[in-house]
Amino acid sequence: MGKKWKTIVASAILASVVTASGFTALVAGGIPSSAFAQTAWSDAAVENTAAYGSVFVVPERTVTVDGTTVTAQSVIIRPDGSATTEKRIVLSDSGIYTVIYTAAVNGKSYSDEVSFRVDDASYVLSSGDSTATYGRYALSKNTDGLMVRLAQGDSITFNAPIDVRNAKGSDALVEVFATPDEKGTADFEKLCFTFTDSEDPSVYLRVNVRQSPEDDRYSCYALAGGNGQKMEGWEESWRRLHIDNEYGTQVGHSFALVGDPRNPDATPDSKKISIGYDAATVQSFVGGTMIIDHDSPVYYDTL
Repeated sequence: MGKKWKTIVASAILASVVTASGFTALVAGGIPSSAFAQTAWSDAAVENTAAYGSVFVVPERTVTVDGTTVTAQSVIIRPDGSATTEKRIVLSDSGIYTVIYTAAVNGKSYSDEVSFRVDDASYVLSSGDSTATYGRYALSKNTDGLMVRLAQGDSITFNAPIDVRNAKGSDALVEVFATPDEKGTADFEKLCFTFTDSEDPSVYLRVNVRQSPEDDRYSCYALAGGNGQKMEGWEESWRRLHIDNEYGTQVGHSFALVGDPRNPDATPDSKKISIGYDAATVQSFVGGTMIIDHDSPVYYDTL
């Protein structure tokens, strides 16, 4: 490859279809109590995203019903579900904030709401269609972490650098597990991880993890490649090299949370996808198993 990876930052890109069920909706629109009333809300002037740790001031809004204009009251719903009537708050939680406006005109109630997203300083989502919040997946046992919901083609980029100068293959650069809306039904087919050199963006390592194309839905396959290299993965059990196909190095994980018949009661956090890299050997790993040796002429003609 000409240059080994040094200190890198990580991004994960979901590269297949994700079902829409359960997505957080960004909603804006008046909800009149009568279909015959002529209702108009003033502009909320709220951007789709706001900076983590910044101060948010609730914009004042009015609603006009059949010529009568009233100033609305407001309440802010934080990402954790708590509510406040404060007009000025610090955005100290990541996730979706919703401002609900209510007003009474001629004895009838009217409401409208606007939402915006706050990203933690440690990561950035590529669009407002995706979300990330800290918590615990309902079916996991002991693992808390960042619960990420990515729309098709979206990405999440983590800004904190990872020092890999002395990394070993057993060291986890990132650990993830699938959290489908419905157990037994995968929300996506492939998850892509890109680790980029913080000094030279042209130097990167990419690892793709794909759900098994066969009936064994409790396993996945991984391929890896550096800049200028094909995506390859060594399957030890078959002594077979896979290049740019649907297979690769096998890892025991299911995007649909289908249990391995040999251990059907295992919780999803006990079967994580763990991505590793060994700086000394320039090998990538998944679950402690080598995916490929990136500077070996046995596998690559581009080193």
